[in-house]
Amino acid sequence: MPWREPAQSAGWAASAVFPVILHGEARGILTCYSPEKNFFGAAEVSLLEETVRDVAFGLERLDGEEARRTALAELAASERRLKLALDAAKMGTFEVDLETGVVVWGGMHERLFGLAPGAFAGTFEEVLTRVHPQDREGLLRAVEAAKAGHSMFRVEFRVVWPDGTVRWMYSQGEFVYAPDGTSLRRSGVVVDITDRKQSEHLLVRNEDRLRQAVRVANIGILDRDYETESLYWSPELRFLE
Repeated sequence: MPWREPAQSAGWAASAVFPVILHGEARGILTCYSPEKNFFGAAEVSLLEETVRDVAFGLERLDGEEARRTALAELAASERRLKLALDAAKMGTFEVDLETGVVVWGGMHERLFGLAPGAFAGTFEEVLTRVHPQDREGLLRAVEAAKAGHSMFRVEFRVVWPDGTVRWMYSQGEFVYAPDGTSLRRSGVVVDITDRKQSEHLLVRNEDRLRQAVRVANIGILDRDYETESLYWSPELRFLE
């Protein structure tokens, strides 16, 4: 043994080596020396083995605590990234526990409904009070149809803010079911589409005005799409021809 001579010169007459086992694998060793020959009898070995087990237990606890701290740090970072994404998209999230009736909002959901942070009471009944009266039935129908068909719901509806402002929302979500088919939770997202709705309304209004102007002035319109080679003649142009 290469270590025998150095051990003898140091005055060691006996040694004992014990592996430190962590999570089923040897991660280190505990080496003990004595100047007395045959020092490590059954009692000494038993005591040292117990010591090694205590050391391993303590190290495993430290490993577990480090893993927990790492997992918490990664979770916090993930939540920060999610919040940034939701804020950038002006999007809110929701989850409804269908057993307790508790509703949890995340992201910008409260702001999208015109509420101050922390003002939402966490019930679906309060959600419905914020939905425009003319849109409540359609929202409920869409949700119930998705629940019955085990499908995703997609619905547009208006919300009325406490100050009377009306905003358009788009919501998409789905249900989570138990093995017996019982619905347990409903979750999804909501996003403000007011700007899109206003643009659509403005486009329709401008098209109506254009049609009226064309009809009154008796003007014909010719439109050719060179990509599709399609040609449009307005009724007025056909009449003029």
